[in-house]
Amino acid sequence: DLLQLQSSDILFDLGCGDGRMLLRAASRVDGLRCVGIELNESLVARGRENMDMAKRSADKATLADRVEIRHGDVLAELKTMGQLAPATASTSIGEQSNRKLSLLDDATTVFVYLLPQGLKQVKILLEEAANRRRREKTNAGEGDNE
Repeated sequence: DLLQLQSSDILFDLGCGDGRMLLRAASRVDGLRCVGIELNESLVARGRENMDMAKRSADKATLADRVEIRHGDVLAELKTMGQLAPATASTSIGEQSNRKLSLLDDATTVFVYLLPQGLKQVKILLEEAANRRRREKTNAGEGDNE
C-alpha cells in the first residue's frame, strides 16, 4: 500500500533478503513484475525456496512467474547504467521476454533496504540514473517536434 503499485509497474527491491516483500507485492497487485537483488547467498536460496512454494500453490502459480530474485551486488547492478544487468545467478520471470529487466531502463518503483553505508552509495547512483532517464525522455520528446 505504501508504494501505491499498479499492474503496469516493475518493482526493484534492492537488498531483497528472502524475497517475501516481492512475493507479497506481486500477490496484491495483478500483473506487477518484481525483481529483487540480494548479496547474501543464503537469503537468495531462502527466497528461491519461497518462490518454489508459491509455484506449488495452484492459485499462486503465475505469481512466482512475475518475481525474479537475483544473487548479486546492488552497486554493480547500478553501475551498469543502461547496460543489461550483470551476469548473476537468477530465478527467471516466466512471463517476460528473454531480455533481463534492468534497474535503469525498466524499473518504475525502487524499494531499498540496505545498511547506511550502502544506502549512501546507492542514493548517489540512483540519482544519477534518474537524471539520465529524465534527459533521455526529454531528448526523445524533442525528436517528436521535427
